[in-house]
Amino acid sequence: MINQTTSLFEISYWAMNHITSWMSASYELKNRIKSQDSRRMMFENQLELLSVIGINYKKRRENEIDEILKYAPYQDDLV
Repeated sequence: MINQTTSLFEISYWAMNHITSWMSASYELKNRIKSQDSRRMMFENQLELLSVIGINYKKRRENEIDEILKYAPYQDDLV
């Protein structure tokens, strides 16, 4: 899938989402809690990072995470 837009916000969001996603995955790996769905820590950390960049970035990602969790809810205690 190729993303296309003329929106500067959209372009910057794609970049920031990618960078913060990678950073959050690395953070989760270093701080893993075995009985917890790894996405909990990743999503929380990513939202913290995006809130530093701008509230609109955080809100956009929160909406995406909410959609993800509707179809794939957290599954804790799976070892």
